[in-house]
Amino acid sequence: MITESGVMDVGWIEDLDVTTEQNGKSATELQIENELPIDRWIDIAYDENGDEIADDETEMLQAQEAIRMEFTPIPAAQPDANIHRRILKRELQAEALKRLESSARTEQEFTAVTEWWDRLDRNRERRERSYEIGRGDVPLEHEMSQDGSCFPRWLANPTFRQICRGNFWDYFACCLFEMHNLTAKEYIREIVMNLKLEHKEILFFLGIRLYSPKKLAALRGQTDRNVRKVRDVVRRKIQRKLYAALMDRRQNGASMTLQEKAFIEQYEAAQTAKKMSIAKEDVDESVI
Repeated sequence: MITESGVMDVGWIEDLDVTTEQNGKSATELQIENELPIDRWIDIAYDENGDEIADDETEMLQAQEAIRMEFTPIPAAQPDANIHRRILKRELQAEALKRLESSARTEQEFTAVTEWWDRLDRNRERRERSYEIGRGDVPLEHEMSQDGSCFPRWLANPTFRQICRGNFWDYFACCLFEMHNLTAKEYIREIVMNLKLEHKEILFFLGIRLYSPKKLAALRGQTDRNVRKVRDVVRRKIQRKLYAALMDRRQNGASMTLQEKAFIEQYEAAQTAKKMSIAKEDVDESVI
């Protein structure tokens, strides 16, 4: 039997075998009784109306079905167009910026290139603020591994591990008189080195050894209020010198880190607010 798809259905042969087993006769006995060859049974096919299909027509239908299956294309998996679109957009932007840089000739064109790079820098800084985690003022030994391979625990100290690797400078510079060598920035080194001894002591114990004002006051035989007052003086002095050094670097065209740029902005904002507060107090006193 030929189905709608054109494939011959030979399920009637199984029905014939079941009927043969029920009658207790073999296919050979039925062949003799009906005087039909076995291969004739297998080759017989019927259409949808139950009419017998001729052998020539059956072979033609089978050939047509084989040709149709051979030339029918298999649908391929479609790629995600959005992914390729995002990649292409990023590549196009990079190529556009490259062409804009190479074709810049006038001042306005170079200004456009600078604005484009400024926008990329702002995007990068925003990603860094959102996803990067900085240590800040947290010491290196904070939350160090408790179940490390070093035993006893003091062998896992960062300073001791630096000494084992041959880096002795941080250990030697962790001193009241050598702490200016803890930094590689020359302008910071000069600021710390030129401080008075009393101010160096405040900076070393509170800023490097992380003593509390109360503990340092007990060591110096003073009140913690006096220690905090001197600490604020040292802080303002260092910030003033640091701002002057950074402004000199900016005027000389030296590159600056994001932390240095942020310090300049915050320092200028604080100084502006301080001047406005002083001007307001002067106005109030004149009115009185």
